[in-house]
Amino acid sequence: MKHYRTTALQPDDAIDIWGLNFRLGNAIKYIVRAPHKEKYSEDLIKAIWYLSKEVSEDTTLADKVVQLIESSLEESQ
Repeated sequence: MKHYRTTALQPDDAIDIWGLNFRLGNAIKYIVRAPHKEKYSEDLIKAIWYLSKEVSEDTTLADKVVQLIESSLEESQ
């Protein structure tokens, strides 16, 4: 898949170098790869989900944030 090798520094390498945890690492991967995939907004929403999960252990909050973003995207289309 072409979106996996798009930059000189790969997301997995950056995650290791920067010592990021699972959630932050996944957010970085989704952000870096999003511009190279068809579902750009969907990948950014996934990144936001991981980031909101990182700042709050409350999964409900993370899900609400994603729902707000998705509804906002639907309204703008």
